Amino acid sequence: IDLQPGYAEAHFNLALLFAERLPPALEIARRHYDRALELRPDWEPALVNRDIARARAKLLELEIAGRR
Repeated sequence: IDLQPGYAEAHFNLALLFAERLPPALEIARRHYDRALELRPDWEPALVNRDIARARAKLLELEIAGRR
């Protein structure tokens, strides 16, 4: 990404890594999906995965709130 910041596939792949690590870094993943979509706006895998990351983040937020 440092060498080619406009390389959408690199942002997509980083997003996948951040989303699937334990614990997931969903906000970082979402930012990389967003950047990939800025570069390729109609890229369906990035659109779907970004929405999944958003949903997972919301579920985690609700789960944490329910524990309080």
